[in-house]
Amino acid sequence: MFSYQTPSEILDILISKIDEIGMSHKIHNKKWQLTFEKLGKYDSEEKSQDALSEYCNVQVKILRIPKSDN
Repeated sequence: MFSYQTPSEILDILISKIDEIGMSHKIHNKKWQLTFEKLGKYDSEEKSQDALSEYCNVQVKILRIPKSDN
């Protein structure tokens, strides 16, 4: 994804959306990097002793592309 917004604006938007959902997140102190985890929930019909829980670990890194004449 490419954007003309500043990294701080992008992180602020992502953090506000993550907070709305109620998930916890971590921000790297020295880089434009954000990580958060999402645990899935099963319906009562799908839940069994052998079923695995759903899990997703998301890492967002914001990189800068140097400006060019093209």
